[in-house]
Amino acid sequence: MLRISLTLLLAATLTSAARADVEFVGFSGPAGLNLIGDASVQAGELQLTSNSFLKKGGAWASAQQSVLHGFTTTFKFRITDPVSCSADGLAFVIQNDSGTALGGLGSGLGYGADADCGSTSIQRAVAIEFDTWQSQSGTACYQGSPTPLDLADPDDHHVSVQALGAPGAGGIFDTYLSATANSWGLASPPFFADGMQHDVTIDYVPGSLAIFFDHSTQPILEVSIDLAEQLQAANGMAWVGFTAATGLCAQTQSILNWSFTSSSFHWTDLDAGLAGTAGVPELTGTGTPVLGELVSLELAGALPNADSFLFVGLSQLGLPFKGGTLVPTVDVIVEPLQVSPTGSATLGGTWSASVPPSTSFYFQQWIVDAGAVHGFAASNGLQLLTPGP
Repeated sequence: MLRISLTLLLAATLTSAARADVEFVGFSGPAGLNLIGDASVQAGELQLTSNSFLKKGGAWASAQQSVLHGFTTTFKFRITDPVSCSADGLAFVIQNDSGTALGGLGSGLGYGADADCGSTSIQRAVAIEFDTWQSQSGTACYQGSPTPLDLADPDDHHVSVQALGAPGAGGIFDTYLSATANSWGLASPPFFADGMQHDVTIDYVPGSLAIFFDHSTQPILEVSIDLAEQLQAANGMAWVGFTAATGLCAQTQSILNWSFTSSSFHWTDLDAGLAGTAGVPELTGTGTPVLGELVSLELAGALPNADSFLFVGLSQLGLPFKGGTLVPTVDVIVEPLQVSPTGSATLGGTWSASVPPSTSFYFQQWIVDAGAVHGFAASNGLQLLTPGP
């Protein structure tokens, strides 16, 4: 059985690249973001909408983030320059739809559907909305059709958590979900469409989401919700970002800074294995990446006595390669690693404090195998996220 130092390997990887955390002290341009619709960077701020009628915009971090095992996100927003009245609001959204997803205008807030169902909603998503319009009786998109409804918003300054449907219902994700009766939770902090800067922190631990507003020591809203169930993200990754919209009233809606940090370590199987003579090789990770603890990578099901190559990167590539998919960016290649007579190989070591917190590593092992497509078999991709600070 082959064994080399995994800790030394990871340290070498860190010298070639740095983890692309979501961290915007301000916004100097679109780098690191997918800007959708009317969203743009203006004077160092992420402007989701201008104060023009019937606008909608979205901004997603350009890479998916690990969300299912816990995260903390903080941001500062400001709503200014109302026209006619202040509407409609903005939302922080976690979604497993696409990196270009955008919902509807008006009360859809850029994540739900238009009231007339003209634009579809973002699917497999959870939104934390900051709503500045008190929707009452009117027409809304309900189960795919424009329907007269009493939306029953409590006021024009509420925060709520919206998901695929009311708790346990699994219904269609549309503007009707902004109604009090269909919210997973709702709170009314002081009026926030006031031209002032407002700070938000959102903490998620599996099964519970807490929202803190303007440096409050206690959450203004805490709800029980399972992101795994809502997002249906098999690999634990999702798009994170913001949406906003205006209707027949308008306001400028901007994000001034933003950070997002996954708050717990985990190993995640990213699939994408390529079969060889002995089937699809399996790469697994074990151990807790905490100072002094043992961690290891173990390969099984490979062609016995074959040469192999371990690719290690700090981001996910997903490039077609040798009839399969190369999962990590190629920051370090360890070669050659000989597979044992039983078709296995192991890399292990004691975790070192030199590895920064909240760092993602991506692994995949490729095996020389004449019986495989183009002469190579490949293991599944594997992600390791180290604990947050």
